[in-house]
Amino acid sequence: MIFEPRLQCYVSELRYDWNTRRGVLHMPEEGDCTDMKACINLFRAIDPEVKLIETFGGGVPDTVYHRKRDRWSATHNGKFFGWTVI
Repeated sequence: MIFEPRLQCYVSELRYDWNTRRGVLHMPEEGDCTDMKACINLFRAIDPEVKLIETFGGGVPDTVYHRKRDRWSATHNGKFFGWTVI
């Protein structure tokens, strides 16, 4: 586990599936969170066409970022937070 200053959180695992264009970020503790824009930009640097990013804290699902065209949404614990351009 390392502290990733761009994400403003500790990271225990980072994965990307090129076939599904899906990224996964694991943080070590439940309740940990990351900076939305930084997380999306990190995966966009891996693949500009990334479509979905899931984050987990301590193995527990945390936030899902979903891209639709040029906009991103965030859903946390089932609560939808709307769309934004990043």
